Amino acid sequence: MSDARLAQYLPNLDEIAQLERYRSREPVHACKIAKVAGDVLELDVPDGVDPNVETFLSFLVKHQTQAGDYYVVYSDGMKATLQAPLFERLYQPAAA
Repeated sequence: MSDARLAQYLPNLDEIAQLERYRSREPVHACKIAKVAGDVLELDVPDGVDPNVETFLSFLVKHQTQAGDYYVVYSDGMKATLQAPLFERLYQPAAA
């Protein structure tokens, strides 16, 4: 994959920083997924943040992603989706 094509899938760090922080063993940034359309996730994010995240269809299939799940970005940049009951059991909102 070319660097230009790969760059479109890298997270915008300024926008990730605006997502709510959660804590468990390690802090993460996360938000609920409002809609899944093809290989695009529409996130429930604060105003001013692009709600659309392009990803790979294989990523969505692997994680069985659906609306209501959480899109999670770990401190090392790894991204995943977690089903809401699991995420809500593992993570609590971090103090501001």
